[in-house]
Amino acid sequence: MLTLPHLIRSEWIKLRTLRATWVNVALFGLGDLGLTAMTAQLEAANVNIEPDLNGSIVHWTTDWSVRLAIPGVVALGMIFMVVLGASVVTSEYSSGSIRSTLSAAPRRGLVVVAKAIVVAAFCFVVTVAVEVAAVGVAQTCVVAQGFTAPISVNGVKSAAGATLFVVVAALVGMGLGLLLRSNAAAVAVGLGLYLVLPGLASVSQEPLALHLMELLPTSAGNIVSEEGFVVWLGEGITPWVTTYGAAAAVLVAWGVVLPAAGWGVFRRRDG
Repeated sequence: MLTLPHLIRSEWIKLRTLRATWVNVALFGLGDLGLTAMTAQLEAANVNIEPDLNGSIVHWTTDWSVRLAIPGVVALGMIFMVVLGASVVTSEYSSGSIRSTLSAAPRRGLVVVAKAIVVAAFCFVVTVAVEVAAVGVAQTCVVAQGFTAPISVNGVKSAAGATLFVVVAALVGMGLGLLLRSNAAAVAVGLGLYLVLPGLASVSQEPLALHLMELLPTSAGNIVSEEGFVVWLGEGITPWVTTYGAAAAVLVAWGVVLPAAGWGVFRRRDG
């Protein structure tokens, strides 16, 4: 019987040999770098800041490069990592290799844990690499215009929050893949969860719906990834989730509950 380290190694081999893995990583990375470069060039070219009396380089807005890089990380990472997380599971169902996996590892809980560890670790590394590259692109554009934009602790916290958000999106995709076994269905439900439900809740203007919107991953992601983000639900409505820690807890809950729900269904199926 395969142990957890053996299963992790096996899942890593599957992930790195899956074509969808590198397609999604490339689209995520290149998309964010291109978006950051374009936005940074426009912003840096139009900024109007007077140098000090000595003519030395001024400091532009602190964490400016982080604020330019993070929106692309959040928006594109959310989409492509949901797809990646779902494909890690659904590709095995479509190819029929899930039977071989379960023959070698009958303990389905260990299989799910191994998949979750590999998906989370891989998406963490990819997201951090994309963030560092995108911040570097933004900083290059700033320096080219004669400015500097220092990065503070709050900027690092925003980047860490964006990383958590993207990693959770991959785990959500994986959980939906286990629940639905169809890549198209898992991606559709995942993107609906991230993109459609928040809009429906905000349009309703019902206090309960607005409070439930706070518990969606997109709302929590805004708090942890956007420095100074202010939660405002409406006149007289006090938000439930307002702090970085509370929003991070909401994201972690999504990253645990959906894969756990997927495992609950997965262990009762024949294959």
